[in-house]
Amino acid sequence: MANSAAVAHILNHARNFDNPDVPKDPAAALLNALLSPRDKQTERGNICRQSLVYFAGPMLANPH
Repeated sequence: MANSAAVAHILNHARNFDNPDVPKDPAAALLNALLSPRDKQTERGNICRQSLVYFAGPMLANPH
């Protein structure tokens, strides 16, 4: 799975954002982080919510 186009796509996004909790290399490390135990999923959910707020607000305000 680490060599799939889907993981490559997600890895590309991960590299574009400065989030120290998201592995940037190798793809297998990112995949392992995404498939981590359920207690880590709550933390990732919070990060996703924060990202959505950023995408819908400050990011749209910056034309670059």
